[in-house]
Amino acid sequence: MTDVFKLPEKIIADRAEAKDEALTATLDAADLCMRALNLTPDEACKERIDRKCRALLDVAERIKNSGRRTADGSQSTKRSSVPSTLKSGMRLKEPRSSRQLTTREQIIVLEGSKLHGAVFPPWKSPPEASEFELQKEELKYFDDFEFQFSDLQLEVFDGWLRPNEIISRSNLVSPQEDRNLRLARALPARVDLVQDLTADCSVVASLCAGTARSERGHPKILPVIMYPYDIGNKQPAVSPNGKYIIKLHFNGCYRKVAIDDRLPSSKSSRFFDEIDRVALWLKIRQAFSYGDVLITMGTGRLTEFEEEGMGLAGEHDYAVLDMKEDRGQQLALVKNPWSKATVWKGSTAYTGFVDKVKFKKPAKETAVSPAPSNKLMPGTFWMNLNDIFQSFESMYLNWNPALFSCREDLHFTWNLAASRGPPGSFASNPQYEIRSGEGCDAWILLSRHFKSRKKPSSGERSEEANTNCGFMSLYAYRNKGERIFKSDEVSVRGPYVDSPNTLLKLELPPISSYTIVVSEQALPKTSFAFTLSAFSSEPLDFKEARERYPHCVFQHGAWTPTSSGGSASSSTYLCNPSFSTRLDAMSDMALLLEAEDYNVCVHVKLVRVHGRLVNSITNRDILGDSGEYTKGFALAELKNVEPGMYTVVCSTFEPRQEGKFQLSVRTTRPCSVGRVLPATAGRLVSRLETAFLTGDTDRLVASLLLTRLTRLRMSARSHQDNTAIAKRTCSPLKLGLEYGYGPSKTVLAISGNDEFLDSYLGVETPDLDLQPHMCYRRGLWIVVEKPGSTALGYTTEDVHVDVLSDAPIEVGPWSIGKE
Repeated sequence: MTDVFKLPEKIIADRAEAKDEALTATLDAADLCMRALNLTPDEACKERIDRKCRALLDVAERIKNSGRRTADGSQSTKRSSVPSTLKSGMRLKEPRSSRQLTTREQIIVLEGSKLHGAVFPPWKSPPEASEFELQKEELKYFDDFEFQFSDLQLEVFDGWLRPNEIISRSNLVSPQEDRNLRLARALPARVDLVQDLTADCSVVASLCAGTARSERGHPKILPVIMYPYDIGNKQPAVSPNGKYIIKLHFNGCYRKVAIDDRLPSSKSSRFFDEIDRVALWLKIRQAFSYGDVLITMGTGRLTEFEEEGMGLAGEHDYAVLDMKEDRGQQLALVKNPWSKATVWKGSTAYTGFVDKVKFKKPAKETAVSPAPSNKLMPGTFWMNLNDIFQSFESMYLNWNPALFSCREDLHFTWNLAASRGPPGSFASNPQYEIRSGEGCDAWILLSRHFKSRKKPSSGERSEEANTNCGFMSLYAYRNKGERIFKSDEVSVRGPYVDSPNTLLKLELPPISSYTIVVSEQALPKTSFAFTLSAFSSEPLDFKEARERYPHCVFQHGAWTPTSSGGSASSSTYLCNPSFSTRLDAMSDMALLLEAEDYNVCVHVKLVRVHGRLVNSITNRDILGDSGEYTKGFALAELKNVEPGMYTVVCSTFEPRQEGKFQLSVRTTRPCSVGRVLPATAGRLVSRLETAFLTGDTDRLVASLLLTRLTRLRMSARSHQDNTAIAKRTCSPLKLGLEYGYGPSKTVLAISGNDEFLDSYLGVETPDLDLQPHMCYRRGLWIVVEKPGSTALGYTTEDVHVDVLSDAPIEVGPWSIGKE
């Protein structure tokens, strides 16, 4: 036993790479010595261990007051090297991210230092003892940060006071006593934190869980994060100049938080400050017994009747102080942090377990640190695991990061005002690749950086102006670490939470890569900073996800009353906005269409018409599309697209749905994208009278008159009511322009290479230049016709014909005419 605790300063130095680690190692050694002191029956051994313990405490005090120290060794964090009787007393070494931050990430971390008008710089090293000394004729440290209070808090607020002033008012001790002794005697033997006027129950519940951890015999958290700290008495030391420095991790890194010792005083007795289930239970309880997890729980929304019947408050956070098993029952000791707390009314079933709760005594009894009592504090109660699952909506597990040997951090910003996509689209979301060589479990932590408070506008309450109304989550896809576009086919996903932190556990097979996607719902339209951390037992490669399509061109457009043609079943489909795409080499392609209005159903199609305006479409012309119409966005992915010119058609489901959109054309080889001008650009549109092709009439003609040289084209399509329940079969059509009639006629233009085509998508003739004299000699005739047989089910067709010309024209009425 004596060999186990024979830890000279050289071994401690070998375990530490910096001052923080040296201090942690020394405190661990002192804890082990104190435990050994209670275990050994040999008086001589006790005396020797006691001397060693005192020496270690002196070393720890010197380390805190010294500069940075360095060494060449490393510290193992594996539990297997720790004696089983001492596992719960070890302080594990926390891993650090090894990757070099980019310049942009360094800027994000520095920008995160400014919060609510104060500056919290990244942590560099523990402060020197001189930083807390009060110089002659120097005033005590004063933190001028302005806190905001609610109306209820302002009613009882009685100013900011130093601890001595508060204790003097309370008449707890004599004014003649020494200042440090007065503060030490005022400390309770066992801390019971409660919430009174403090607004955030989650903060108080977390403090309760952290305090209960040290009372169960695990190393205290404060010695390595709070300065100054009295190592010998294991409690915060009194700062002579009233300044205290806390090492806190938020906004992407550990930061230096300097505060003064003033506390808000109260006019009344109310206070601001806050002095498969079985497998899950086994995992949590084991970690809890080691002190490796802090647990808080939250209730959901409850009615007044439910609150009264259960003894629980709705939408409120509770702390878990202890966990145990007895007589087949899995029990948790739960605390309501409210000062006048109600307790769960089912707790009477477990009152027999109350006297059996055992808190570990401190290794060394002192006048200011007596052993804690086994009596339950107000607001605490035992609860069965099944009752917890039935009564609470959320369980928050705050894990010890030192459980992992490897850590990687990534810092990034996300401007939701500029790059938020429709629901279900991840094209604009931050995405990162996580790669494992050996295979291991990885825990991915997403932390949203805090932002400075928004000043409430006129008539708005402060708490309303700063409420976090939004949710975030993490998605994981096993797709070789490449960026993804849609939220479908996710491998693992976490829940959407309204807290600034969310966690995702991922099982990484050997030699595997996953894409981690950050997702949000209803976060405010502003810029946020995030930190994405990966914790694991084996080294991981963590970086930005790779682009599957390295070349991307964006085009912006809009559906207007004249260019919103609706779906392919609409007679105006060809009026939809179109874009030409040119490929010089074979390439994979992705077409992503995103509407500004997320409720509009959209569709994107790639057509082989040489980059020109689509006049008519056949199935053989369609190279690929996005499938069914979907709300907000549409994605079409195509493999091995041949070099050439193509046309992209962007459509809405219903005609005349107006709104803006963005089209992105992504390819593996360079491409160029341009806008295709509509057929009506620079043309006069003449809509002719409706042509009625009945069962007995399969051909109609109309005369055309010109006054000067004119270029024109014509289009025709069958009309059908889009609201009809059942779509009827439409006759194929053919549209042409003839010079003269009878056997001597000349066909000047014809649609579809003189073939009958689908009249619902429309048919069109090419551009043609005409002289005015042609109208008077033999005449110009617009001809529309359908197949002559009714056996195929073709009935009466209502055909709309448009003429697009660069000069005014006149068209006569429809007639049967001559062949």
